[in-house]
Amino acid sequence: TALSLTATLATMLLGACSAPGLRTHVAFAQYELAGSIGLSPTSGFTTDPIDLDDGLGIDEADPSLQARVELDAGPIRLTATGFRYAASGSGTLTGNFGGIPIGTDVTSNIDLMNAKIAVTADLLDIGPVRISPGIAVDLFDIQAEVASTSGGLREDIDELLPVPMPFVQAEVSISDFSAVVDVGAIDVSFDEFDGTFVDLEGFISYRPLGPLELYAGYRYVIIDASGMFDGESYLADLQVEGFFLGGGIYF
Repeated sequence: TALSLTATLATMLLGACSAPGLRTHVAFAQYELAGSIGLSPTSGFTTDPIDLDDGLGIDEADPSLQARVELDAGPIRLTATGFRYAASGSGTLTGNFGGIPIGTDVTSNIDLMNAKIAVTADLLDIGPVRISPGIAVDLFDIQAEVASTSGGLREDIDELLPVPMPFVQAEVSISDFSAVVDVGAIDVSFDEFDGTFVDLEGFISYRPLGPLELYAGYRYVIIDASGMFDGESYLADLQVEGFFLGGGIYF
């Protein structure tokens, strides 16, 4: 999963660097997923976008966990994060979805996992302000299952998308408080794949006692991708956003 991959990446980083600073966080998160997905019957057919709420009945997911590890090795910084969104619902298709025709009553499951690792270098580190540009790799695991309530029809999307992107991290620290913003974005096109990806995360932290750190923040992710899966063209126009609240250690 995205969380276990994040933990593995963090362990690799810790083994490779002797760092003066480490921050680890675990938070409860409440995410919302909006947008549409689509799947054509065969290559060359029109792919109908199916709204997650109106056509598939996907609304609000249960609370989930988000993890974050930051390693400060002087001017070089390594950050790994991970989260998962999972929800199910039922609805009536507003377009054809693969071999399931428009107007069919369906049950739906969406499972979106993300793991991100970023490497940055301090460009500006003066007083309370730090700006660190670099590069990140966002790994998106998108799984969608749609099945008719009668007739035994079923279609799936299962895509693993590793996405490298330019990345900037900024931080302002005053006394026991700090505010951090991560921004990454890219527009890519190659072979039979096109995609636009944006990943924005920000949080405010407070250290009340020793290495203990409390934090709260917000994450916003855009996935606008289209390509081929098992001979069928698919599209995913998704926006994930939500708030998280948790704690960890900082030393």
